[in-house]
Amino acid sequence: SDLNLSRSDLWPERPSDEYLIAEWGLMNRPCYAGLDMGWTTDMAAVVFLFPPYGTDPKWKVLPYFWLPAQNLSKLERITRAPLKLWVRQGYLTECDGAEIDQPSLMEKVKWGGRMFDLREVCFDKWGGIKSACNIMLVPEGMTCIEIPQTIPGLTAGTKAFLGAYQNQMIEHGNHPILNWHASCLALKSDGGDNCKPVKPIRDTASKRIDGIAATVTAWARAMTFAPVEAGSIEVW
Repeated sequence: SDLNLSRSDLWPERPSDEYLIAEWGLMNRPCYAGLDMGWTTDMAAVVFLFPPYGTDPKWKVLPYFWLPAQNLSKLERITRAPLKLWVRQGYLTECDGAEIDQPSLMEKVKWGGRMFDLREVCFDKWGGIKSACNIMLVPEGMTCIEIPQTIPGLTAGTKAFLGAYQNQMIEHGNHPILNWHASCLALKSDGGDNCKPVKPIRDTASKRIDGIAATVTAWARAMTFAPVEAGSIEVW
């Protein structure tokens, strides 16, 4: 599948996050955070997903990405993506050493909690995210929801995401990494109508979909607008 999300956006180059937050009126707007944790060869992603709200019929997406500095050159060769350029442009954060700095993701989520009406933090249980949420986010009063990365767990969110894309109802300010991840997206189905994003093989694959995986994880809950009691971890 080839999903260039920029087709629904208005800007040929990406404006600053500050500009987008103001232009889109995102301050205190309801949103859902999607987390996708990487360690050494995958990107880590935190995506803030804003459902249609008030007179705005479109979904807004603010994505953030991390990679370990030690593997940046190797991953740039494997993926043939301009990772170093994206670091210089501020689209990608380098983490010192060979692993993703998990606390920096949690701090970004906390930032989102201060900036927006953050309803839920949605995560994949792999990569230690659940423990990090318990330690760093739940004490802040945040509601953290574990989203099974299975076809039953992600079908509704995947279909809703694809439908919004096809109807040109997604705006992300032309983020180059999210555009790249969308162009790499492939789906796994159960042989029927149910499906979910499927990640490429690590270490050797040139493609990455971490930003889309985080977006769909958030979409699984954002499409329901069903707030739950704050300060808890739930398995959905």
